[in-house]
Amino acid sequence: MDGQADRRHRPPRRGLNAAAAAGLAIVVLQAAAVAWAASGLVLTFHRVARGTAITYSPSVESLARTVASLRAEGARFVTASTLIAALAEGGPPLVAIAFDDGDESVYHEALPLLRGLGVPATVFVITERIDRPGSLTRMQLDALLAAGWEVGSHGAAHAALTDLTPAGVARDLGEAAAALDAWFGPAPRCVAYPFGLHDARVRAAAAALHPCAFTTATGIVGAGSDPLALPRPVSSVLDGRGVGWRAASGADPVALAVSVALVGWVLPGTAAAGSGPAGTGAAGTGAAAAGAAGAPPASPPLRWQPTAWRLLGDGRYAVEADRGGVHEALAVRGGDWSVQAWRARVLPWGEPGEGGDGGAVSVARALGDLTVAGAWVAGEGPGAGIAVDLAARGEAWAWWTVGGGWRLGLEALIVDRVRLWAAWQPRAGRAAAEVRAALPVWPDEGYPLSLAVGHDQAPYVRLAARIGAHELGLAIDTRGRLSTGLLLRW
Repeated sequence: MDGQADRRHRPPRRGLNAAAAAGLAIVVLQAAAVAWAASGLVLTFHRVARGTAITYSPSVESLARTVASLRAEGARFVTASTLIAALAEGGPPLVAIAFDDGDESVYHEALPLLRGLGVPATVFVITERIDRPGSLTRMQLDALLAAGWEVGSHGAAHAALTDLTPAGVARDLGEAAAALDAWFGPAPRCVAYPFGLHDARVRAAAAALHPCAFTTATGIVGAGSDPLALPRPVSSVLDGRGVGWRAASGADPVALAVSVALVGWVLPGTAAAGSGPAGTGAAGTGAAAAGAAGAPPASPPLRWQPTAWRLLGDGRYAVEADRGGVHEALAVRGGDWSVQAWRARVLPWGEPGEGGDGGAVSVARALGDLTVAGAWVAGEGPGAGIAVDLAARGEAWAWWTVGGGWRLGLEALIVDRVRLWAAWQPRAGRAAAEVRAALPVWPDEGYPLSLAVGHDQAPYVRLAARIGAHELGLAIDTRGRLSTGLLLRW
């Protein structure tokens, strides 16, 4: 039977189901960030250049226009560490301008401009780069402080902190904090997570050294924002004249657009809850492929688990495709809560015999070292799960559904930049495991290349490249099955 006939015989999609509820919950989490706003907007740059249109590296003229637009809306400029306290005082919208890494153009270009405009700013420095060619010197940092700026931490080595063991995270953040205290005196400094990467382990380590920490998540800072995960949206075209509206309204159009997109993703995509035996049609390393007419929904891959929270930043979206189809996974965190959704979609030209479309949703709550969750999986029905912390190196989990039985797994850092993942579903006879290691190249960018070897239905090798917080991957297994993946994190 061809793909068109296959689709005609699948169970009809139902309306608002658990997947839709997850989408609405995600919107609530996103909208809460806007509702909190009193408002505080953080603008993030890396350097200032002459004649460039790149928002992370604005020209002097572009930065001047941004400041003018904000002033026209009555915005008040503050440093990053005083933002939340200033929000509690009320008054006009607040803006903090931040520069990451410590490029010398901050001293030569940004300082003269902002000092002339009476605007303070914050520079988050990588302490191991101070006094290197092209980077700020201690003397230049002293001049910034004298002009009313502040110096925050961007870590010691610009490491991807989520790839480090607890000792590695404590070492990197601790060395940076100690160096800044020794050079400039003790102060309540914030930290900006390199590449915006953080999880519960990293947030706990940051809390031991800093009163506040910044991510790269979209959103507006409000009095109720998590001080260890303050949003700093990526610069956009709105950083010109339109940025004043963002500060005055307390609304982040990027966050609103993401919320609408998430509803559009979940509502039509993860319904189709058919009946049928559990465990049939595993997605494996790709999405479910087209099965026979009336095939039961595909099961989630063993990598998906409903208790995701401990190893989650503010959110992530992953999509993986092969010649059979596509599967997607979305997770969003808000405080101690998280919402997860997964779906598989067949392709008209997909290989037959691996089941139909599939979907799953869950809501989790962190309770200290434990995370508990309720879940629903198409074709398997309701379920529940629990995860436990593994000495701040990762977590182990177990979850169960009525139709699919138990799934057990763990993910943990063995040593810095080497991660182990394994999972098992006894009833379906499925097991998978992977060891992933960062390759020893480009340490200044946090070792962005990684190689993984594992087994999921067949042995495979995966090469991945991280660009900022995001990642592109390519995998091939011993059956010759090729899959590509994209991971977005914030």
